[in-house]
Amino acid sequence: MDFKKIANKKIPKWLGWGVILILVGYIFFTVLSEQNELSKYGVETEAVVTSYTWGNKGMKNIEFKFKANNKLYTGYDHASSLPCGIESEDCVGTKVKIIYSSRDPNVSELVLGEGYY
Repeated sequence: MDFKKIANKKIPKWLGWGVILILVGYIFFTVLSEQNELSKYGVETEAVVTSYTWGNKGMKNIEFKFKANNKLYTGYDHASSLPCGIESEDCVGTKVKIIYSSRDPNVSELVLGEGYY
């Protein structure tokens, strides 16, 4: 097999755009299905902040742990602020409200209410 000939072949534009559209559709579908899962099967509970890291545009990536069905789960979300003052290490160990899916507790997110944004 001549790899030089294969490398020199041009990919049709419609194929490139098709792949991009499929990827965008998949991402859009994934986000919507998670939101739908939480709106149908969401259960509100408390979680404990276990760590955070600085993300993009001033957002903090937050890791939290919570119990569901007698198992411990780890969730991840982001926020720009929490009531405990996320700029300090004091926030680790703080309880926060979350919502998780009763069908799949791995689908969870922070409940952003008063003091959150």
